[in-house]
Amino acid sequence: MCCYDDEISRTINKIKVAEGVILGSPSYNYNVTPYMKVFLDRLYPLFTYKNGTFSSELDSRGIKAIIIGVCAGPDTFSMGFTIDSIKRVMIDHGIEVVIEESYFGTKRNPVMFNEEIKKDVSRKLEEVLNI
Repeated sequence: MCCYDDEISRTINKIKVAEGVILGSPSYNYNVTPYMKVFLDRLYPLFTYKNGTFSSELDSRGIKAIIIGVCAGPDTFSMGFTIDSIKRVMIDHGIEVVIEESYFGTKRNPVMFNEEIKKDVSRKLEEVLNI
């Protein structure tokens, strides 16, 4: 159990009962933003250690995750560990990653103005949610 009573704690409590989560981060120096790192680190208290093994409160709940990374750079190298940093934490908690997407070149075409990215994400969400 986390000792903080803040917005991150409330978000984690919502994840405990959610069917899925959508997590995204821009790539900052080849990794997630400091805010995403803090959020991922705050999931650690959900682990318990018993009989020589770790388990998570989130494991076996059937939670699914969509992970999105955006990067100003032109390629996978520019993205670095952004997607993997989120994905590994989700997998460790028993959350199934159903979509992982990387978008590049967002320095010249920011996500908030990029209709192609918006349509792509919407289409993939519809596929996963069977809408």
